[in-house]
Amino acid sequence: MLVLGIVDFCTLIIISNIAGYLTIVGGFYCSHKDLIYWAGVFALAGWTTTCCMTVLLSASRILDLWKPRISVLMFDGYKTWFWILLPFGYGFYFAAFTPPLLYSARAGFALFTNPYANISGNLEKGFVYVNLSNAINDLIMIVILPILYILFFFLLYRGFSGKTNSKEFNSLQRTLFVQSLIICIISFFASLVYGIFNIVPASLEFIVFGHFTWMLSHGSQSVIAIVFNRSLRKYIFEQLLPYKIIKVTTQVSSVKIPSKPNRTTTHNVVII
Repeated sequence: MLVLGIVDFCTLIIISNIAGYLTIVGGFYCSHKDLIYWAGVFALAGWTTTCCMTVLLSASRILDLWKPRISVLMFDGYKTWFWILLPFGYGFYFAAFTPPLLYSARAGFALFTNPYANISGNLEKGFVYVNLSNAINDLIMIVILPILYILFFFLLYRGFSGKTNSKEFNSLQRTLFVQSLIICIISFFASLVYGIFNIVPASLEFIVFGHFTWMLSHGSQSVIAIVFNRSLRKYIFEQLLPYKIIKVTTQVSSVKIPSKPNRTTTHNVVII
């Protein structure tokens, strides 16, 4: 989850901050070639890397519930590093060997496989700009994510079915289901909408909605975790306080101080 969060953060910088700057200046490929090209390379790598990580995390959660021993055998210890490196290799393939997604404020404030998308004139000159590998990746996400999360919820429900009288388990069951459902829906729509408007012409509202869901898919998981995880909220609240409130107990005792010979005065002294 930590590695996924880092990849999400880096990808968000590209598709929100850099894309926001290009939107303000009205940038498209011919006006900012280097910036748009390399931003598109790393944005595509970030998207595909997180897709692979999301699928692997879902599969590991399913194995945790279904076959814990197999889960330990596959993911425990140093073997975790292999599963972390696998998505990076997957993302590197898209960055190095497939066409990048190119931002265009003229085409609809999003990233396109075609640098001349929604620009009048026969600028393509018969060349078809398409990233077949990315289209297959999005199709896999559209199909496999719902299946994995349905299976996850089924195993979760079956595991807690014998404890239906426990309010604690019912609450946990609902929370995990809602979290998984929200994440699945956002990733599903990001893959679906981006896949559609990169193949067929679409309205500006549809394109903007697609880019918004892409940003949500990278930025929503941390927000969802904070909203639904009480322990995490408590930890963040305590750590982000500028000053810690420390309770100081006081004790009052009597101390006898001689003021004159053969005379003793009693004073109350507060000891902290």
